[in-house]
Amino acid sequence: MKILIVDDDAAQRDAAKEALTGLHDIKILATLYEVEDELISSYGTEYSNPNGYEAVLTDLCMVSENPTVDMYGCKIPEPTDLSARLPYYPYGVVVANIALNCGIKHVGIVSTGSDTGGHDSYVVSLATRHMYLFENRLKLMVGGKCPMLDEVNQIKDWKTALERVL
Repeated sequence: MKILIVDDDAAQRDAAKEALTGLHDIKILATLYEVEDELISSYGTEYSNPNGYEAVLTDLCMVSENPTVDMYGCKIPEPTDLSARLPYYPYGVVVANIALNCGIKHVGIVSTGSDTGGHDSYVVSLATRHMYLFENRLKLMVGGKCPMLDEVNQIKDWKTALERVL
């Protein structure tokens, strides 16, 4: 089975590689831009899945690839209180949307919920709540529902996550 994994955290990517290499044909990406290059035509208008992925597993909130702009490319003003401005964005919702539009039948959002504050935001909560409409093609494994390999270090169990998606 051909599987695409997306996570911005190197430890999570390593865990996915260790859990799934040899069992499946996997590709692991770290950014939304890489996903767009992998799944959308060069013109950015056609969802094509040219590489024939059968499943996609993605993190929910990921660090901005450019901390000076938001996920839409708009400049982020300098925060007055740095602790109030977290660099996490719900890129996983976008990745899942792209995958579903490409016709990929098995899509999962896999998240420990440990990105400080990122998963509790209203926008993330609202976005994932409405994604349950795709429940026959999308599985949400967020927070306590996320399979864990290592609870202390918050390392995801990618093999179990894949089994739940299939």
